[in-house]
Amino acid sequence: RELMIMDMLRAHPHVIDLLGAAWSDVMLCIITPWMENGTIGQFLSRNSPDVYQIVDAMKFLKQSDIIHGDIKGDNILIDSSGNASIIDFGLSFISGPRLTLSGISNPGAGTIRWMAPERLYPEEWGKGQATSTFESEIYSLGMVLYEIYSGNIPFEGSTNSMVVVFVFAGLRPSRPTLISDDMWHLTERCWHANPSLRPEIATIFEDLNHRQLESSVQG
Repeated sequence: RELMIMDMLRAHPHVIDLLGAAWSDVMLCIITPWMENGTIGQFLSRNSPDVYQIVDAMKFLKQSDIIHGDIKGDNILIDSSGNASIIDFGLSFISGPRLTLSGISNPGAGTIRWMAPERLYPEEWGKGQATSTFESEIYSLGMVLYEIYSGNIPFEGSTNSMVVVFVFAGLRPSRPTLISDDMWHLTERCWHANPSLRPEIATIFEDLNHRQLESSVQG
């Protein structure tokens, strides 16, 4: 499934390209371009990644009916030119009418610190499964924005068990010093507890595009 999804998405400049695949003695090896600057966390020590590129890639995933399932800084790599690409489609699946839970290898899988409350506590939201949704992807994007502007992982210094309790209580990471008012407002909207009140990825993309145009005019 991962190879099929990567093949579907290979046309986008900010989704990692699939160069090929090969079997080793024990596993399937997926071949992708070398990303010199590593993950967002590694890149942040020297530069700031382009949020617009990340949102552009997520918009493309949504248009392709693909739910990534594990959006986080470690799954966004930066190449030698500073361009971002989303990687690791091991938990991804096709959404919409073609979706069946049997097609999802582990509905509850993901990374705790980036998981939306409805995935951590599906029963509280009337869900039988902790399956990723496009709304939960937006929550994860909010945590990625926090990573970018703070230089830290969400709830750094806390155990995963503590993070689950914090999120259930409605707590979120504190505002980073270097984030603008507009970007902080976007971050808070992304990680809203109510999935229906989070912005659509297309709306976020248009908002960032508008800001870029304004900046170029003012510049």
